[in-house]
Amino acid sequence: MPTRMFFETPLNFVQYLIHLRNWGKFVCSVVMKKVTFTKRPAKGGAVQVHGTVVSLHNGLLLVSTGIPSLDSVLGGGVPLGSVFLLEEDVHTRFSTLLTKYFLAEGVTSGHGLYVASANANPDVLLNALPKPTSMSSTRSSQQKNDNDMKIAFMYKDLPKNQSSLSGVSRYGHYYDISCNMDKSEVEKCDLKSLHLTDEISYGEGKNDMFRYTLKHLKQCINNSRYEMKQKNSGDQQLNVLRVVLPHFASPLWCGDKPDNIHNIVRFLHCLRAVARNSMIACLVTIPTHLYHENEVAMIRQLVDTSIELEAFVGEKNPVFKQYHGLLKIHKLPRLNSLVNFVPDSFDLAFELKRTKFIIEYMHLPPDISETASRQGMDETNDKLHPRSACGGVSLNKKLDF
Repeated sequence: MPTRMFFETPLNFVQYLIHLRNWGKFVCSVVMKKVTFTKRPAKGGAVQVHGTVVSLHNGLLLVSTGIPSLDSVLGGGVPLGSVFLLEEDVHTRFSTLLTKYFLAEGVTSGHGLYVASANANPDVLLNALPKPTSMSSTRSSQQKNDNDMKIAFMYKDLPKNQSSLSGVSRYGHYYDISCNMDKSEVEKCDLKSLHLTDEISYGEGKNDMFRYTLKHLKQCINNSRYEMKQKNSGDQQLNVLRVVLPHFASPLWCGDKPDNIHNIVRFLHCLRAVARNSMIACLVTIPTHLYHENEVAMIRQLVDTSIELEAFVGEKNPVFKQYHGLLKIHKLPRLNSLVNFVPDSFDLAFELKRTKFIIEYMHLPPDISETASRQGMDETNDKLHPRSACGGVSLNKKLDF
């Protein structure tokens, strides 16, 4: 084809364009015949695990912390393969309660539980899990009499409230801290507990606690449904293992050695490497108030999520009278994305109720007292003209609406 083309009439140019269009259609038809499209199977293509949801931010699987308000602050929940650090309050009251919520959500979702502790026996923690309120609320709604709907009697034929185990309620539940969960429900799960003081004597080196915990955790994960393999078949049934290390890095873990922080950092680094290749979600509670600021910064660097609980002790400020403490976010997960999820506000406070642990955005109440409003009005009226520009009403006169 020559580089320069001259057309005698515009009709020849139009015919040339039509010829190019027909030639393009012919080439596309030949190529499409040789290309085959394969559809990904629905079962084996994606990992489907009960008790998890897919994050809209990064596409990872999330597990609930047992507190729906905390899930929304974290961007939907705790990502699988991550380490969640909970910095304990001074009296460890609320940190222990959040640990129980995390474990209770695992029992309700059918996940496996792994608890390793050097302080109290893990069985004491597992036997005091709160009872979910979803079933009790459903039963109470079904036991209502029809006399409660005398005004709108046509609503009697409508179906009752659906069970809380269907739909959205499969992810995230509310729990009643005044009632303990049935032991039969807890025993149905895959429980693995490790009491380090029974396994390792006090005279042995404290470094053995860190090594022994990692070795025991790897043995529980290998050759099981908690291990994420590179080639996942559709027949493989995966499950989530919730790993909880309560009161980690306490004096019973570390002792009095000066190199404690190095052992802690090394352990967290290995724990995060194990979590990346497994279907586990780790919750580690550390009394960070016992460590220096530089040491706490090193610990936060080796985890994916870090929040701190600051409970109110003694006389409270009247502004915070409805709250039990403050929730401080130090680090949010940034997995599979360059930008992490950012909540609407970082001024958070928590309130404990019998059936709910609520985390709210903290705002100062408006000053609507009569003295404050009248005082501001008088100060502005002294500077303005005594006659308004609209209707000739004096601005110094107090109007009652």
